[in-house]
Amino acid sequence: MEKVLESRGLWFAYDDDYVLEDISVSVDRSDFVAIVGPNGGGKTTLVKLITGLLQPTMGTLTVLGGPPAKAGSRIGYVPQFSTMDASFPITVLEVVLQGLFHKSMIGPAWKRDAVEQGLRSLEQLGIADLAGRHFGQLSGGQKQRTLLARALVSSPELLILDEPTSSVDIAVEEDIYELFKELNSVMTILLVTHDITFVSSYVNKVMCLNRRSACHATEEIALERERIAPYGHKVTEIRHQCGL
Repeated sequence: MEKVLESRGLWFAYDDDYVLEDISVSVDRSDFVAIVGPNGGGKTTLVKLITGLLQPTMGTLTVLGGPPAKAGSRIGYVPQFSTMDASFPITVLEVVLQGLFHKSMIGPAWKRDAVEQGLRSLEQLGIADLAGRHFGQLSGGQKQRTLLARALVSSPELLILDEPTSSVDIAVEEDIYELFKELNSVMTILLVTHDITFVSSYVNKVMCLNRRSACHATEEIALERERIAPYGHKVTEIRHQCGL
């Protein structure tokens, strides 16, 4: 099976504070992997390493057969939620076209084929009619679809999603996850989430991350009863043997 992502003895520290320790994981092509763990457990740091924004302190990490920084447009990334100023004058189509930007580009104009590519990405997400709309005027669900269209516009082989439905209601959430299921037929997906119960029917692997890592096939995970956490949200207890 072709490896899309593989790490061996991966360590990372901010200054002298290690947040990832001895991470050895592999992700096969067409996997749909949920990454779960507590806040501060290293999920965001791992995503930054995979996308080449950070370099390992020790160990090795390959993405799509080479160094993460070389993967470029072969990786699509959807952040937890955009912090873009709602008053910033940018259209939905212009947001999507950001996914095609690269360092060799000169000037603000987009070529016709790039615009057509952006419109196709919006069509794929069912929001082509919003192309000329001001991004700040969109609903939460529409914004999230726009950000997903931006990630997909370059036709990536690996899609990374960081809490992609944290700002949408349950009806929109189900719709978006069905779309992820369709996309998984043509790309590998890594999904950072706290809601393992909801995504368990979509993913085939669960990576538990709390400084160290353990990876399980979905059928190895036993989902326990729901309870109310101290911060007021429902969470699901997970029983397994990794000790994280």
